[in-house]
Amino acid sequence: MELEADLAEKNLRAEALTDVEHHLRRESELLALERLRLRLEVEIHEVKVAKAKGWVINARRRFLPNE
Repeated sequence: MELEADLAEKNLRAEALTDVEHHLRRESELLALERLRLRLEVEIHEVKVAKAKGWVINARRRFLPNE
């Protein structure tokens, strides 16, 4: 009887550890996705800034040809 109780407790611990492992794996995946999202936002911002700079340079060439 004591062995059965020990076995049941060990099974519960194993299940709890498995749940924690799944939770931590999911958290890790979510953090990786968040990191990727932030990198993409920075890249989008850089492209927008580059386009804006290009527009300004082209406008200067068009309207201020002596500079």
